[in-house]
Amino acid sequence: MCIAYRLIAAVLAAMAAIPVLAQQTPYRVEEGWGKLPDGRKWGNTSGVDLDRNGNIWVFERCGGTHCVGSTAEPAQVCERHRGLAQRQ
Repeated sequence: MCIAYRLIAAVLAAMAAIPVLAQQTPYRVEEGWGKLPDGRKWGNTSGVDLDRNGNIWVFERCGGTHCVGSTAEPAQVCERHRGLAQRQ
């Protein structure tokens, strides 16, 4: 009987903690912010960083799971006000 009370108490404590964990987030989804040129797709992402100008740098694996044998650029930059930059 004592174990049942402990189990009920644990479940009630967990239920009371759920609203604390489900807080509002200051972030929002920005659909389509990093569109790549035609024929190119995002690979596995290994890093994301911001530079001092507010541009977003995405380091990914050349449209796949690695860059071996690929001519694709592993780093993409999304300029703050213009979108994904085309590097020469």
